[in-house]
Amino acid sequence: MLLSEVPVEEVRRAFRGSTYEGELDFGRLSNNLQRVYARMMDGKWHTPHDLRPIGGQAWDSRVRDLRGLSWGPLDVESERIKDGLWKYRIKLESWTLHIHSKIMQKRPDKAA
Repeated sequence: MLLSEVPVEEVRRAFRGSTYEGELDFGRLSNNLQRVYARMMDGKWHTPHDLRPIGGQAWDSRVRDLRGLSWGPLDVESERIKDGLWKYRIKLESWTLHIHSKIMQKRPDKAA
């Protein structure tokens, strides 16, 4: 789906943050979200080292997006490896076709 095909209100509310500007950021952030989602749908554990190259510097925000109601909710487990290093995986049992459609078609649910 092209950005021009996504209703303006969906672009404005798709992601949160004080610096988010839908018209400028939606395409990049939704593409990053799709890449993080695709990588994590193998059900395996992933570290920041795995996710940063595909999800950008704010890869952890994309993981939170997967947990949230707008794009998810997917059950994303986290486990401390050591010190401040964590790993993450999606519990595949939480996957639904509705969630997959939202992410791949770049159509978030209305903000709760």
